Amino acid sequence: MTYRVAGKLSEVDELLSRRARLRRRILDELHERGIDIMSPHFHSVLQRRAAESVIPEETGGERQSHRPPEAVAVDKADRAKEITERREALSKMEEKMVELAGRISEAKGEEKEHLEWERARISGERKRLTEELGVLEAELPKEN
Repeated sequence: MTYRVAGKLSEVDELLSRRARLRRRILDELHERGIDIMSPHFHSVLQRRAAESVIPEETGGERQSHRPPEAVAVDKADRAKEITERREALSKMEEKMVELAGRISEAKGEEKEHLEWERARISGERKRLTEELGVLEAELPKEN
């Protein structure tokens, strides 16, 4: 048997949070009435523990949530954007380093000193960006 709950949400900016709250309230109401709603993978567990109830002892009330799913999604998108921007900047720096190497080999005197200084500056910036990228990538949640 399949049941469906539908509704209209005037503002969709909190769609994930609202959907989660609706599902939580439906389960709480069913549990308060002694009704178990389980996914198919619970079937074998229930056969072994037929006498045990899997309904939580405490239902209803507000559960503590850390952050709304929308905020988590936005944070992940922002982090991905930062990583992409740093990778692109590193790629451009690599291209610039190759160009500078060619120009330095042909330059003389003051021009050569200026180009070497520029190469050292870019090298330092590249190191900083590489470290930042490592930190950003380390902070990403591991996907299973």
